[in-house]
Amino acid sequence: MKNLLSLSLILVVSFLSCSKDDCTKDQFVGKWKGDYTCNVLGTGSDIVVDITSGSGSNLNFTETTTNSGLGFFNDVTLVHDDCGAEKDERILGTGPLFKAELKDGGATLVLTYSITGFGLQGEACTYTLKPE
Repeated sequence: MKNLLSLSLILVVSFLSCSKDDCTKDQFVGKWKGDYTCNVLGTGSDIVVDITSGSGSNLNFTETTTNSGLGFFNDVTLVHDDCGAEKDERILGTGPLFKAELKDGGATLVLTYSITGFGLQGEACTYTLKPE
């Protein structure tokens, strides 16, 4: 009986450890390059975002672009949490929301920016980036 309980515990722990993606802050750090799609500004390419490690859980984003000049992720600090990072500046449903998420085992970084005003959706952009 004791062996059966031990085996059950090992299986549960193994399952739980396999089902969660763990991403470190260091996996975000570096230069990322790719394309963007926005609901108002359309699509474009040659987005470069440089991410550095800040204090605590902070990640510092600096966006440079070749053609577009979007700049939504220029001089923005997001708070790292596992495979994501976020900065929510909305107050009573108004303001910008910044998100970053590592996908494909850290091979792709997806950044999303959206802004709402008085409950209405304004611009929303998605950047899909690969390590440079």
